[in-house]
Amino acid sequence: MADEPRHVQINTSAIPVAGIGGIGMLAIAGIFAASFPLARWVLVSGAAGGALVGVVMILLRVVTPCGADSTARTTSAAHPAGTPPA
Repeated sequence: MADEPRHVQINTSAIPVAGIGGIGMLAIAGIFAASFPLARWVLVSGAAGGALVGVVMILLRVVTPCGADSTARTTSAAHPAGTPPA
């Protein structure tokens, strides 16, 4: 009987995280990005794109005044904090 290669899979979602979760993964991603130029570009462009999308979402956020229904939405820039809509 020939030995067949054994495929081992590790389910990392079942591993408990001690301390601050994600710091180790962030460190590994940083080391990986420092080692490989293509990974560095992917990491930097992903971070820049995520920051840009976040800023755009904050700027385009829609605020519903208290007591208004969903059809009477106004942007936060149109009515600064503390001023009621007309």
